[in-house]
Amino acid sequence: MHVLGEWTSLCVVLKDGVAMRPQPEMDKVFADALGGAKVRVDVVLSDDSRVTLDEPLEGWSKFGRVLPNDELSACASASCGSKLPAGATVKSVELSAIPKLEARGIFWQSEQDLEQRSRPAPSTVAEQSAKAQSSCSS
Repeated sequence: MHVLGEWTSLCVVLKDGVAMRPQPEMDKVFADALGGAKVRVDVVLSDDSRVTLDEPLEGWSKFGRVLPNDELSACASASCGSKLPAGATVKSVELSAIPKLEARGIFWQSEQDLEQRSRPAPSTVAEQSAKAQSSCSS
């Protein structure tokens, strides 16, 4: 797996068939699906550095990545300005939950931010270095 940009996360699929509802109701469905579990995600990069992702937040997709539709997930991502550098290769992922959590699947997603997508590819080392800076504070 590769880190393409700041929009990177590992999602644990909890259930499908969850129709979109007002946010307070979605929050309750999400909390019930987690069942009080505390989820920890550690990413080990190819240089053997380790990054612990933030506690997972609610993710929902009309057309699921793992299950057919209305997929509810718990998605952990790195903090803004993270230590997950664009271009890095993920060697392994360590995922744990206490108490036990029933997962229907897991998926990795990583995308460049909108500014990076609209720029042409950098042609010099200086441009590559500037590109690697976080756009979180912008």
